[in-house]
Amino acid sequence: MLKFLIIEDDDGVRALLKSLLKKQFTCAILEAENGQIGLQILQEHIPDIVLLDISMPVMDGIETLKGIRSNPIFKSIPVMMITAINEKDTISALAEFGISDYILKPIDTRITIKRILRITEKLERNKNGAFSKGETAKSKTTTDELLLIDKDPISKKNITSALYNKFIIHEASSGTEGFNIFTTYHPRYILISDNLGLLDKKIITQKIREIANEEEVSIFLLVDNIKAFSSKVFNYDGILKKSSSPEEFLKEFNKIVIHEIDPIEKLTETFLKELPKIQQGLYQLFWEFADEKISVINEPEPSTGKEFFYSGTKFFEPVHKVFMDFGLTGSEENIVALTNKIAVKQNKSGRAANDLFKELTEVFVDKNSALFEQSGFKLEKKSKVEINTLTEDNVRNKLTLKTENCGIFIAAFSFTKQADG
Repeated sequence: MLKFLIIEDDDGVRALLKSLLKKQFTCAILEAENGQIGLQILQEHIPDIVLLDISMPVMDGIETLKGIRSNPIFKSIPVMMITAINEKDTISALAEFGISDYILKPIDTRITIKRILRITEKLERNKNGAFSKGETAKSKTTTDELLLIDKDPISKKNITSALYNKFIIHEASSGTEGFNIFTTYHPRYILISDNLGLLDKKIITQKIREIANEEEVSIFLLVDNIKAFSSKVFNYDGILKKSSSPEEFLKEFNKIVIHEIDPIEKLTETFLKELPKIQQGLYQLFWEFADEKISVINEPEPSTGKEFFYSGTKFFEPVHKVFMDFGLTGSEENIVALTNKIAVKQNKSGRAANDLFKELTEVFVDKNSALFEQSGFKLEKKSKVEINTLTEDNVRNKLTLKTENCGIFIAAFSFTKQADG
């Protein structure tokens, strides 16, 4: 059974962490409201993991961590620091004491459990003898850990914000500090900022390459101006441009470092690739339903509001965790004109305009969902075709259609990522 020690002065935070741990693990939980009490508990109980707050009365987290690491009995216990966002810079200073990870306040329950699981899984691997004493860094690199070496605190903050959900991040401000962290934790990915000295960058890159090959460790150079550098310098695996936007940096990181294409980009590329087939299908659809010829035109999007209506349905793509909306948009006047022609062509006089427009949309949706499935996407239908007032979210990728007799319509495709949590 796992044993946790929570050292935290805030009763509410302790209670939340205790609840999370009890739900996730079969475990025993010890609690202390300051570092002094925490060290006293450690004299009698040896936990598997310590969750340690930085800011506490009597004895703060920094002094407590020093006390833990100075005792040979429990110096190797994994310690996760609990820190407020405005204390994150302190985490870098604590790297020399071998912290395993950190948790940000306010507590995000999903991310917190994810980060704790990384440590418990590593404990389990070590317990089962996954790594023998004679193994080198070549066989011990861990894919979920990353080393960031950067002297600029603002740059480090932006990068850790971007990658916090993907990796356990170890931070360093110099090549020497970074190399010491590497030999301790063996992270799979290493980001080295160009603001380090030339010799500092060269030495750490060479020293890491001596003990870990390119298949097991990837080293990337962080730069402000990507055009001024060559990735061949010092055997880097690539170059990453720094960004003040965590979202933009994450997008670039996924593309260059782990070769992960943004799912929205991938869907948009598929939409553009399939445009000729989509257009041909629309020509056939309007002709078969209403004897109506159409042409695709460049026209501004319709203004949203009561005048325009959207008839469509929602799919979910579980592999990429993306919602996809397919539908047709038109003004009330144009929908009535078109469905009158459908009623005549299909011999369905007396049917409501909305019902006929939904039938048209259902065929449109079926044809185009099949196109995306043929391109490798797995689609799960989440709703029936419904008609609602048009919103901006309905029209992300579109074809504007001009009919001969019934005005303008929009064939709309929208892709949105599933929200975290």
